Amino acid sequence: MEIHDQVAFITGGASGLGLATATRLLAAGGKVLIVDLPSSLGDDAAPELGENASFFAADVTSDEQVQDAVDAAAAMGPLRVVVNCAGIGGATLPVARDLASSKIRVISIGPGTFKTPLMQGASEETLTSLGAPK
Repeated sequence: MEIHDQVAFITGGASGLGLATATRLLAAGGKVLIVDLPSSLGDDAAPELGENASFFAADVTSDEQVQDAVDAAAAMGPLRVVVNCAGIGGATLPVARDLASSKIRVISIGPGTFKTPLMQGASEETLTSLGAPK
């Protein structure tokens, strides 16, 4: 996939997997809009990533805020990549609705059994039901 000059919309992009994704896409010549909560480190992260990174403070559970963020991303150039690292699986549906008219498909991948903060707080019963190795 050619990333150069394409815009990526990354929820949860101010830290962790989202920030790593933003870094990788920027290294491939893309532009990124980091979408994260106002209380996140997005205001610090975007400038450190360089001129092709911007931050948009938004709560992905709000359709209106997501639409505003999508509009901001589209203003940066052709929006071709969406990555949801916000940790809220429910964000997939609002993002998918917003991007469907642009013929952009949104795919959500569950957390699986990686030792993420979400999974580390899960009970032994939950981990067992997901097939997590012991």
